[in-house]
Amino acid sequence: MARKGMFEMGVLMLISACFAIALALACIWLVIGILGTYDHNSAGKAVLLLVFSTPCVFGLALFRVSKPKNKFPGLISLMFYCLTVCGTYHTPQEDVNMVPVHLLFYCSVAVAIIWVVSSLVVPTPSGLMARLALASSLRMTGSILTRIVDLVLQPINAEGRLVAVRGKGAENGAMSIDEGLYAPVMALHSASYEIGKRVTAARVHCSSARLEYDVYRKTHFFPFQPFWKMVLLARSLLSAVTVLLYPVQGGRLNLTLVHAHGDVLREVAASANDALCAAADCLDSRGQVGPGLAALVRVHRSMSELVRALQNLPAELALSPESMAFHVMAVDLVTATSQVRQLYQVLPGVLACDQPDTAPQVAETLRRIPVANLRRPVAVLSSREAPADTRGEVRTRSALTVLKASASKAGARLHEGLRRPSAGGAAPEALEDLAHDAVIAELRSRLEDHPVTKLQPVPAAPPTRVDAAIAQLTKHFGVTEVHLRIGAQTATSFLIIMVLTVIEHAYHGLYTRTIWAMLSTVSVAESSIGAVYHKGTLRLLGTIVGAVLGLGTLYFAVLCNGLNHENNPAKVCWFIVTTLCVTIVTGVVAMLDAWDPANVFGYMALLITYFGAALPGYSTDQIYWNYGLIRTLLTIVGVTVHMIVAQVVFPVSSRQIMRGAIAGRQRQRARVAAGALAARAPSGSVHSAASVTPRAKSQQVTRTRSNNVLSMASSVWVGPGADARPRGLWRRARDRWRWLRRQVSLEEGPGVIKDDHRPIGPVQWELYSIAWPVVIKIAGLAMLLDPLKYEFEVFHKPHRLRTGPAFKVQRLLRHILNTTSTFSCSLDAQRLDHLTLLRTDTERIRRVAAQMEECLKGLQLMLQGRVQVQDALAALEAMAYQTEHLFLHFLMEHLNDVLSTSRAQIIQTLGFISLLFNLSMVMRRLSINLVYTFWGAHSPEGTLAASFFSNTARWTVDEDMLYAAQGADEAPDAGVLQKEGAPTDLTAPGIHGSADFLTLANSFSGPDSVFWEPPEPTLPRSALDPVGEEGDLDSSDPGTHGVEVELAKQQAAEEGRAPPHGKEE
Repeated sequence: MARKGMFEMGVLMLISACFAIALALACIWLVIGILGTYDHNSAGKAVLLLVFSTPCVFGLALFRVSKPKNKFPGLISLMFYCLTVCGTYHTPQEDVNMVPVHLLFYCSVAVAIIWVVSSLVVPTPSGLMARLALASSLRMTGSILTRIVDLVLQPINAEGRLVAVRGKGAENGAMSIDEGLYAPVMALHSASYEIGKRVTAARVHCSSARLEYDVYRKTHFFPFQPFWKMVLLARSLLSAVTVLLYPVQGGRLNLTLVHAHGDVLREVAASANDALCAAADCLDSRGQVGPGLAALVRVHRSMSELVRALQNLPAELALSPESMAFHVMAVDLVTATSQVRQLYQVLPGVLACDQPDTAPQVAETLRRIPVANLRRPVAVLSSREAPADTRGEVRTRSALTVLKASASKAGARLHEGLRRPSAGGAAPEALEDLAHDAVIAELRSRLEDHPVTKLQPVPAAPPTRVDAAIAQLTKHFGVTEVHLRIGAQTATSFLIIMVLTVIEHAYHGLYTRTIWAMLSTVSVAESSIGAVYHKGTLRLLGTIVGAVLGLGTLYFAVLCNGLNHENNPAKVCWFIVTTLCVTIVTGVVAMLDAWDPANVFGYMALLITYFGAALPGYSTDQIYWNYGLIRTLLTIVGVTVHMIVAQVVFPVSSRQIMRGAIAGRQRQRARVAAGALAARAPSGSVHSAASVTPRAKSQQVTRTRSNNVLSMASSVWVGPGADARPRGLWRRARDRWRWLRRQVSLEEGPGVIKDDHRPIGPVQWELYSIAWPVVIKIAGLAMLLDPLKYEFEVFHKPHRLRTGPAFKVQRLLRHILNTTSTFSCSLDAQRLDHLTLLRTDTERIRRVAAQMEECLKGLQLMLQGRVQVQDALAALEAMAYQTEHLFLHFLMEHLNDVLSTSRAQIIQTLGFISLLFNLSMVMRRLSINLVYTFWGAHSPEGTLAASFFSNTARWTVDEDMLYAAQGADEAPDAGVLQKEGAPTDLTAPGIHGSADFLTLANSFSGPDSVFWEPPEPTLPRSALDPVGEEGDLDSSDPGTHGVEVELAKQQAAEEGRAPPHGKEE
């Protein structure tokens, strides 16, 4: 139930069992056709049966491990095939067909009972579990948001920093979490991790609910497509809220302006929390949508006030640390609240027939509250200097001064002794010139004289012929070397148990119950040594406890029956006591199964053995006290056989699985991701929207928003549901069959929403379609961490894999996803698809993207053993080098003439460059954790990585620029991150204070002063009536009349003239 819905499990079980039994009977009757009989246990019979059966077991094992969705049907097929072949070996020929028929009959009876009970008697369908999990995640997300805002608004000192900050760092400094903030920040990160698990559970249950029929709900069929969108939006909302914490946890932000607008921030967080809780109530308790829409209106009102405060900041404070910190908070809140709004756009499709009146209410509310818009013409910076501050010079210097000073300090450090390996020509000389206090003009001329930094390729050894052959096999059939090894292990274990079955003495020595050993062997045939040990331990413990409980039930019934084991109608006490015991034990174990899903296999083994020991008491007067002992003995035999096989025959460790999971298809994803990164820069020197007038562009935006609001509820068919009027039985059956076929045709992942991705924005949709395989693999890494605890590899060093670095690898991958997800959501929130201010740096951005692709490819080849560790690390350094070169070019081209540079230009570009710095820094942390995980901290590779990253001066220029771009008064010293005498923690996950680099400056508070758009006005309802398709700018369209009138009035007001005739309402 934790992974599959009851209905889906039953369907897959029946189909898989029928296929496996048919295949097993085909092999058996093929042997009968060759030998002419099946009654004699001859050597020819054994050889032919093993020759035909072993390849079938190998193929079924490959099918099971080839894809995650094949795991359950593959296991059922493998079990029924092996049980049929093993159980019929000593069966007379005339009864050969009876064994599989009995298996299939009892399986069908069990499935039918489960369907009826789970649908009618206290049903808990997967659709309900999915709704409950998503509702819980929404409530917790709202709570996290309010807690983060409360943390930000804690008392501050004279420098504008939180008073909880003590500035010592301790061992938490390497994670950029101040010692004074460590406890509340880590509590928030832990809560965020729990929310992520609930969102994942909602996604899993959602996939299982596609084929369910809910009797007691008006929406009988689960609305799979809109619910999937809601899960995606909930995950992106969690990323946006988590990113809000990243800049604060370092304790270096100046929060003076943030506290000046603290009441507005609290109102935004409280209203968003109310809206999320109301949406959760609609999901799990069928609450009404009215309170949530009222909260959404309050969110819009408070966000409008916050945006107005941000836009009305004095020009003198444009680049001050106080202003940039306020900008961080405001923009992240804009991004988060836009996700809350999109959740309500999808909510009518999720509620469907349960609350059919939700769609018009949501549409009416969203018409009245437009999306928060930060895009407006920004005043040019004033030539007046900022007024003096009595708190000191540090408070008054702008972020621009900090940026230049940081670059100059970094250049001085490099000039004192650091000589980087040459990755290009321009950047090193530029940094040295900074050290010699060269003027900006000289820096510009020097950069113009040299080409862009060259690409640093990763030298990789060519693949061997075996690797090439396996690569072709993987390309065409999806089968890897690990899959082949697991198939060989399963076939070997099957062969050993069949040999014990074939040999008469061994067969009778095992009490003619080798089928139990076969069941144990097949059930623990997992994909790694650690998983086999873990599952085998659970199987053995569950069998022992189940046997003890079963015998205890029998003897307790005897005691209650007057010390008489006879079971006859005159003594019904036996029946009553046994039934009560079986019911109680089953209920308790089922609750433990739901409470502790990690050990579900052990609970299943417990119940199977318990039923086998206790249920015979209903049909016989004898007490089979030896059943538990025999079952335990055969379980030990089966589990031990596969443990030995997994350790000896083509062993596959969890570290190999993890390597493959991290490195799998990394190159293809890197290529696509690099293309998406390069797409954020304009393709030419002129903005693509320059040919569109401001009025037409505003009409496009308004029309698109109106269409999304009005058609979102009707864009997804939510199933037949309750009948609006009586219809014939044939029509109802036809509609349900059409819905069922549609549900079956839907697949998980990007395919779910490829036809209609509204209200998900285009940039987020592009990232989602690229990152979905990565999300699945990151979620799968958590399941590999537990088996690592059970592994001990004799022929590999380190013999035991450290789970600490492996866990940090997973955290770092999630950190990258949080950063990029929030960046894309922020672009969509501001209705942008690329950055106009980087139109002159398109080639440099593409170089950085290409270098990032080389870095990811280098990590992949490093894990595959085809690239030396030092070469992969050199590619990472080259990426940081490329980013520095881009930053220096921006520093000299865009920040020299401050009087002609708008605040929006600087913040927008800093945001994107900060994102690149963040990716570079996280990838460095990721690389050293990968080395520590798979090679060990004390291995030659670990020592090399430690020496490479221990030179803080090598990376100081990145961190200085990073913190300066964030708006911190000063970048931290290398010694601040550690106590004196304490060893440097090189494996820290590196959640840096700027963290998602001004996801803030995702802010994109305003575009270029040349290509700016007029702010979108608050339009009357008449302007938001349904209009034609986007791009149709015919002024005769009645749907655009209100838009034209409002824009004409606004333009006339700005120019100080009367409105034009013919444009009045």
